[in-house]
Amino acid sequence: MTEDVSRVDRRRAQTQARRKGRRLTVLRLVCLAVALGAGIASVVLFLTRNDGTPGQLTADSATAAVRDPETASAYLAAAASDLQVVTSSDYRSLDDELTAGLAVTTGAYQKSYRAALTGDAARAAQRQRIVQTFQTLKSGIGEIADDSSSAKVLVFGLQHVQSAAGAGTTAVTLTATVVRTGSRYLISALEVGGNAGLPPATAGVRAAAESAREDLARRAGGPVTAVALESADGDSVVLLMAASGTEVVAGQGRYEVSVQRRGGTWKVGAVTPVGGS
Repeated sequence: MTEDVSRVDRRRAQTQARRKGRRLTVLRLVCLAVALGAGIASVVLFLTRNDGTPGQLTADSATAAVRDPETASAYLAAAASDLQVVTSSDYRSLDDELTAGLAVTTGAYQKSYRAALTGDAARAAQRQRIVQTFQTLKSGIGEIADDSSSAKVLVFGLQHVQSAAGAGTTAVTLTATVVRTGSRYLISALEVGGNAGLPPATAGVRAAAESAREDLARRAGGPVTAVALESADGDSVVLLMAASGTEVVAGQGRYEVSVQRRGGTWKVGAVTPVGGS
C-alpha cells in the first residue's frame, strides 16, 4: 500500500464521517448487513524500534508491533467509509442508498444488499417505516491476507431500530471482510458474532493476545469467541475480545483488554466491558 493511497482513503473516511456523523442508518440484510458507524477512528498501529524510532522488527522480537501498519490503517479507514454507505436504511430513500451501496460492495454480499433494498424486502421496510441506526463503540483490525488483498475488521456497536411498531436498541458484534481491487476497497462479507483474528505482527502481539485470552476466559467462565487488535505500541497492546460463559451477563460479553510487558512477561491490566444492550 503506497502512502498516497493510504492518505486518499483516510481523507475519504473523514469526508464521509463529517457528512453522516456518529450515528448511521443501518439496514438488516439477509446476511446481516449492519456494520461500522461513522464514529470509527482509524487505529494507529505503531512499528517502532526499542529506541522509539521507526524500524523493522524481527519475527522473534518481544516488542509488540504490526508488520504493515500502513496497510492495517488503510483497511480501517476504508471500512469506515464504505460501511457508512451500506448501513444507510431509511424507508424514504432506498433507491439512492441502493445506488451508493452497490458501488462499494462485491460478491455474495452485494447480491444480498441488492435483494434487501428491492422487491418484497423494500416494500416491507416502507410499509413498517423502518429506520435503523448503528453506533460504533470500538473497532479493531483482524487478519490481513499475505498479499494485502483483503482484511477483516471487528466492530463492537449498538443497533438502534425505529419503526411503526416502536423502538429498541441491541448490542451487536460485527466482522466485516474488505477486499482491495486496485485502489478501491469493497465489502465482500459481513458477519454477526464473527472472529476477525489478528493481523500479521511480532511475537510480542501474539504473546499478549494469548495472555489476554487466558485471563478473559477465566473471568468469563467460558471461551473467547472473537479477537482483533486495537493498538500495539512497544510494551503495550490493546485488544478487542468477545467471550461467552457462565460469568457473562446476557447482552454483554464484549471487552477491551489492555496488556503490558513487565519484566519480559505480558500481563493483563484493565479489562473493560464495551457497552451492552
